[in-house]
Formats: sequence, C-alpha cells, structure tokens
Amino acid sequence: ITKFLGDLWSFNPIKAIWINQTENLSTTLLKSNMSDSVMERWGHTATALGEEIYIFGGVSIDSSILGDFLLLKVDEFGAPTSLENLTLIDYWNKCTVHNQCAYPAARWGHSAASVVVRASEEERMQASNRFYLQGKIGVYKVFIYGGRSTSSNILDDLWLFDPVKQVWTDIYSSSWSVSPPALWGHAAVGAAGKFYVFGGKGGDNETVNDAWLFNPDTLIWTNITGDPGIGKRWGHAAAASADFLESQWQLFY
Repeated sequence: ITKFLGDLWSFNPIKAIWINQTENLSTTLLKSNMSDSVMERWGHTATALGEEIYIFGGVSIDSSILGDFLLLKVDEFGAPTSLENLTLIDYWNKCTVHNQCAYPAARWGHSAASVVVRASEEERMQASNRFYLQGKIGVYKVFIYGGRSTSSNILDDLWLFDPVKQVWTDIYSSSWSVSPPALWGHAAVGAAGKFYVFGGKGGDNETVNDAWLFNPDTLIWTNITGDPGIGKRWGHAAAASADFLESQWQLFY
C-alpha cells in the first residue's frame, strides 16, 4: 500500500536540531476544519517567506494532480499556527478587484522560489505589517515555473504570486527571443532579485543541464548554461547563500 507523508518538520540552524511539528500541524488542521490528508502529497513545492509558507500543487494519494494553493503560517519556533486554502478563500473576489483573474494549472514536478521584485512605495507600505516580505529594493513574491499537468503534458509557463494582493499573474512576453523549454523535475532559486532555473527533464523526457535566469525588472530570460556547464540532472534541489551585506551570492545545485 502506497503511503504519502503529511508530516511537517522544522530545523533550528543554531542548535542544529530537527523538530517534528506534525502534532502541532494536526491541531492546526483541526482548527481549520481540514483533514490530515490535505498535506499528504508529493511533487509539490513549498516556498517560505518569513512566517509564511506557500504550498502549491503536487500529486495526492489517489493520484490526482493538485492545483490547490495553501498558506501555512508558523511562529518564530517553526510551529504551525494556521493553514488557509488560498484557492478557496475569496480568491476570485480579490483578483476581480485587481483585474488579475488568472490561476496556474494544476501540476507537479514544477519549481518555485521567492524573489525580491521592485515595488512602488505604496506596495511597500501595504507590506509594512509583514516585515519579512520587504527586501532592499522591493517586496518578496513567489515564482513558479513548468512542471507536468498530465502524464504527457509538460509545461513552460511562468507565474508570479503577489502575497500582498494575493493574486496570480501569468508572465509571458511575445518579445522573448529566448526562454526555457518545457521542464519538469528541475530546480529553481531566487537570488539578488533574479529567478534561476536549472536542469530537469524536457519535453522529450531527456535530462538537461540548461541554466536560465529571469529578470523581473526587464521580463527577459537569459540562458546562462555556459560551456561545459554543470552535469545533467533532474529531481535535484537548489539553494542560494549570500554574505551579510548581500553583495555576493552563491548558488548551489
């Protein structure tokens, strides 16, 4: 019998210990009138923005491809305090207000990352009560790319979620001279105000070593694969590390 995990763990980097938050999660789900099965999935993404963790998509225990978008809030110790299903809570009313009624297709094997996007003073003020959303030049937003919507359909779309307005934007420009191919099983990371995508499997199911950079300011993709580049891979992870002043960044795949 296949069993999908729905457990939640937090890691304390100072004490170098793992903390099992699953019991706290079950209590939070009960308060939100949700069952534990809501969290049992694979092939999804989780993107942390301070006290907020955004979970999108994946595959459920009955093999359904999911398109739900969950917001898990945690306290300073990583214990969950609330869980909201943003696909159900007044989303269409909010997007109508902002005239941005779009929503990503259900998918799995996609990538997601948070990136600081330049924002107006008004937008920064709207995020002032959520300090962890504010970067040096703007406001943190969530990007997702690619994935699989069915067993045969691989996606090449790029989406941006605004956590302040709580609306999605489908990012596409007919002026793109280059852009990544349809990918799944790849990895993505945000660093220095840019969104990076690496590796994965393409439309012909071939493993690639492509590396791409998306600039939210110019809305332009750049192929940064290099020669010979990093070895081909899929199903990997990615992370970014910066010095204290964020003057230098390193990406790890």
